[in-house]
Amino acid sequence: MKNKTGLDKKAIRAAIVRQLKSSYPNFSRLSRKEKKRVVREACSAAQRELEGGTLALPALSGAERLGLEDLPAGVLTLEQMAKQVESFKTHVLRFRQPDRRRQIAAPLLRVMDDLLDDPLLNTLLAPASLTPSKRAWMPAQLLRMELLHTARFPSFSYRAFCAYVASLKRKEERAFCGLSLRQDATPHHATLSAFRRSLTFAMRVNLMVWLLHHFLRSGRIGDRVVHALDSTDLAVPVNSYPLGEVELPDGTKLRMFADLDCDCGRRRAKRDRAVRFVGYRIHTLCVVDVETGVAFPLLSLPAAANHHDLPVMEPLLALALAIGLELKVLVADEGYASAPVQERLRREHGILLVTPPEKKALRPEAVNLGTGTVFCHSACETPMRYLGFDDEDGEHVFRCDLDHADLSCPFAASCPRERGLPLDTGLFGPIPACVPGVEPLHDLRKLCERPFNLLKHVDGLEPCHLVRQPSVAAQVVFSQLVGLFKVLAGLRSVPRADAQSATVQPQQEVLPLAGVV
Repeated sequence: MKNKTGLDKKAIRAAIVRQLKSSYPNFSRLSRKEKKRVVREACSAAQRELEGGTLALPALSGAERLGLEDLPAGVLTLEQMAKQVESFKTHVLRFRQPDRRRQIAAPLLRVMDDLLDDPLLNTLLAPASLTPSKRAWMPAQLLRMELLHTARFPSFSYRAFCAYVASLKRKEERAFCGLSLRQDATPHHATLSAFRRSLTFAMRVNLMVWLLHHFLRSGRIGDRVVHALDSTDLAVPVNSYPLGEVELPDGTKLRMFADLDCDCGRRRAKRDRAVRFVGYRIHTLCVVDVETGVAFPLLSLPAAANHHDLPVMEPLLALALAIGLELKVLVADEGYASAPVQERLRREHGILLVTPPEKKALRPEAVNLGTGTVFCHSACETPMRYLGFDDEDGEHVFRCDLDHADLSCPFAASCPRERGLPLDTGLFGPIPACVPGVEPLHDLRKLCERPFNLLKHVDGLEPCHLVRQPSVAAQVVFSQLVGLFKVLAGLRSVPRADAQSATVQPQQEVLPLAGVV
């Protein structure tokens, strides 16, 4: 979005970041003094070109403007993943090691060990450079170590974690990671760091698609579902003082930090945290079981903290559609409200993006502002019935069912009997406020807060010890994998007795269950 001066702030910042990454591939290894020097040089050059009117911006896609990657080739759909899983199950021989299996006692680790198909994961995660001479450690082994680190030791550094697993006394941990129980050979912490950095966007997506294939077939979620969008803040450990700035003609500034991908944003007012933070916002697509009221995260994209929710929604939905998720009803908060976007999603993909009515939205005449009931005109007292949305005209259609043959209606002679109202972000979104059941639908979006709390405080995402968007994105995937593994293991839900009846419904945990991880 351009500002009043006609300048594209996001494109300017993305161009500076691209130039710095191109000129200094090892930017993260520079000292802070060197980082400050090169960033200030780049910002000064951009400032001069901006003031001289010679600033030329490269052609950037919508995702690149947000610091994200375009949808890559090689991303598998859920249907293709199902064929891959079945093919490896049928044609690849597996040699089980009973001694190793007996060492794994924890329920979560046993479920993960059962589902982790090492030959298939090696195919999904192996880079082209993984030649036979470099196969000291296979990607599936390193993935197991990442999952163990996230599930049990999120506060450990890689160095401390690898030193912990190196001990031959840690038989359960070594058995799960596929390490020798008789020799202390263990991947170096630098190897684990390099593995995280080597995961491309396509690899991370395929990893999530692999587990979503198992999750969606597990029976842990019912048939009545809706999808929900939300975002949460994630601060990263960088100095909050910017390395360089570019001042725009309208007085605003573009700030560059030690982590080039992150930015300064606002979080919800919290008593124990500052309103401003430097880091990312994790934008997540969840699936909500309507019967149980439980939400599960499916896909996430981390973007710089200063980006608005609405622009990030489009690449996230494009990714969801690309892997074959069936989206029909999508609930979100006011940050995703946009009548043109909602109308386009309905027309092109059949997705109903439902957001709460905005208070600032214009209210049509002859409409009850409390219930959304529509009347033919301001003097009419007969409510009109909602017929549906007319795709050709792009408006909601209402009709008066009163029989005008008798003259009981004083407006019978002049009443048109039908009225069309355009789609807006107020009472007449994709599902008008007068339709029964839309209010509970708005409440379902609040269920996304529980998965975020679990993702951050239980599944190892926060406090974040990482910088750079690819590393943060990889950790988000590992945390989501661990959370879904807990669901598949039956450790994410605890019984809750309904006070009104004898039924028992699952409720997501707030803290991890003692002794089961």
